Amino acid sequence: MSIRHDPESRPVTNSHRRARVPDREGLLRANEVAQYLGVGVRTVWKLRATGRLESVSILGATRFRAADVDRLAREGVR
Repeated sequence: MSIRHDPESRPVTNSHRRARVPDREGLLRANEVAQYLGVGVRTVWKLRATGRLESVSILGATRFRAADVDRLAREGVR
């Protein structure tokens, strides 16, 4: 059995990643929220602690609703 190499394919590296734009139905991790809002991860957790950004817990993992993140982006983080 031989493996065919596709010269057009290339591995995805960090340099190819872009900030994920939240969709209306998605759930985001804290680091994705931080990248989208242009703030640090600690700021995301502070926004959650102060009640400015709601979160949901799924099997012990904290996620943020994309619609809430989008709302916060429109209102302004500060």
